[in-house]
Amino acid sequence: MGSHKRRLVVWVATALVSLGVSSAIAAGASARRFSVSLPPVGRSPWPGPGRGAWPARGRGLRPRIGPAMGILAPWGHQEVASAPSIPLVYHGGPVMRGVTLHTIFWAPAGYRFDGSPGAATPGYEQLIQQFLVDVAHDSGTTGNVFSVLNQYPDRAGAGSHGLAYDPATDSIDDPNPYPSGQGCPSPSGIAACVTDLQLRHEIERVIRSGPPGERGLNNLWLVFLPPDVDTCVAIAQCGSDTYAGYHALLDFGRGSAVYVVAPDPLIESTPPPGADPQGNPEAELAIDAAAHETAEALSDPEGTGWMDPNGFEVGDKCENGPQQGTPLGFAADGSPYNQVIDGHQYLLQTMWSNPAAGCVQRSTATSSALSLATVNLRQFSSSVSGNIGTATGGVPVLVGLLRGNELLALAFDSTRAGGGWGPVTLTAVRGGQHALGDDRDALLVVYGPGGPKDDAIATGDGGDPFSELGFTGWYDLDHGAQVSSTPLRGTVVVGPCSQTGVLALTVNGAGTASPTERCDAETDAAPVPTPPLGPGSTVMLSSQDNRADSSLSPSGALVTLTAELGEPGSVPNAGNSQLLFTPSGFPSCTAYLRT
Repeated sequence: MGSHKRRLVVWVATALVSLGVSSAIAAGASARRFSVSLPPVGRSPWPGPGRGAWPARGRGLRPRIGPAMGILAPWGHQEVASAPSIPLVYHGGPVMRGVTLHTIFWAPAGYRFDGSPGAATPGYEQLIQQFLVDVAHDSGTTGNVFSVLNQYPDRAGAGSHGLAYDPATDSIDDPNPYPSGQGCPSPSGIAACVTDLQLRHEIERVIRSGPPGERGLNNLWLVFLPPDVDTCVAIAQCGSDTYAGYHALLDFGRGSAVYVVAPDPLIESTPPPGADPQGNPEAELAIDAAAHETAEALSDPEGTGWMDPNGFEVGDKCENGPQQGTPLGFAADGSPYNQVIDGHQYLLQTMWSNPAAGCVQRSTATSSALSLATVNLRQFSSSVSGNIGTATGGVPVLVGLLRGNELLALAFDSTRAGGGWGPVTLTAVRGGQHALGDDRDALLVVYGPGGPKDDAIATGDGGDPFSELGFTGWYDLDHGAQVSSTPLRGTVVVGPCSQTGVLALTVNGAGTASPTERCDAETDAAPVPTPPLGPGSTVMLSSQDNRADSSLSPSGALVTLTAELGEPGSVPNAGNSQLLFTPSGFPSCTAYLRT
């Protein structure tokens, strides 16, 4: 046996022992069965029987409701965020950089924003504009809460918080009437109530009426409503009782736009003085909400950026109270302030910092482009591949496939010069190949010297991806698409498509438009045009997401699950009541998973 191979065998044996894996086989006997006792992890990656096996969240407020992400709790009901010590991890999608802020103050005839409360204090609209001018002026510095965004990069480059805002060109007083007829019933009985869909249509109308080039990830639209207008993202999920703000993504076929909604805090209650260094409690609560959602939109614009394993974003993890840190001083009215931005005093909630493992008022931490480990899996295949994220060759890699507490299969490899490894074949401990594809499957990826930290990966969904209670798994890929075709064109509808990882679709090996970018927020489904499809067409759907447990590897790993979709007209073997379309069935030929 060569010295390299002998070292690899020793390392594998050590890795198995360190993970609590022991063979029940005596020396010289053929392999029959392994048992595994795993160390405790922060959020167990090992699904229990069937779907939805994750424990219920310990927080009443969900971080996402339908298309609305980064939900900020209503002002009087903020709770402690779930598992605040868990870091934010990257989920494969873009962040925003070099961003122009745009404000829409939507108040038709008969509605208005409150003016100055006196003593030369700016009114509601004017103070919000002043704040955004200040933030743009000081962007790129490390003296305020937005500096935390420098530590959240994507694969295109380092994190950034460069912002621009000029009220003369970037702010709109919108007099367009609110939609008549079918609005939303406000839980607080407020007569005027606009839905998120109506808000999106209004933002789209404003963008279309303005100069070109104001869509995409270099523009962020902030919408403010006057104090006698409620807004709802779902039935009984409204600004007057459920949230103080959120961010989301719209796309009506002309290009995407990222937006923030901040209802007037007066629809919930009258804010008391004592937290208003600028002297306008109403506007300053709206500013706090806008700051929270702006930071989250910049670091997670499409629901595929930075969040913790429970879906909480950079502001969500610090809103208990909310946390405001140590006052820098006290304003003339006696209110504390914790930010000085372009010379003006503000009181804002803190934001989460991974290096500090907590909530901070400012940060000098920076980051470079990401170098996360990746793992690639295909349903009904025993082949596994990946990359350690750095150009390092010769790093041993051990892959173990488990179901429950039983080790079913193993694969071994070493990285090539570029850091890639595999494809390797999972070999069952009972002999023969062993395919992946069941939501109960979990992987251990153990790296040798020179590699990243080990990864524990759940391939199953672990919950309900429709409400951000878990990520997209095999079951959701198998029962979340409708394939249809005419002689001229095909269509694949994918759902859910919001905050379900970076979705990709291929037809006969060629990529299509991104389902993530074509996601319709109202239906949570993405209709993707394709060439004509027939019985011989191969349609593959994949979801790349951070599925590795953060307690073993704080940064996690980007794991891609790929499944083949059924032919046009195929019949599903299970329904999906949460979809607004009827999914297609499995391909005519599947596989044997060795249960």
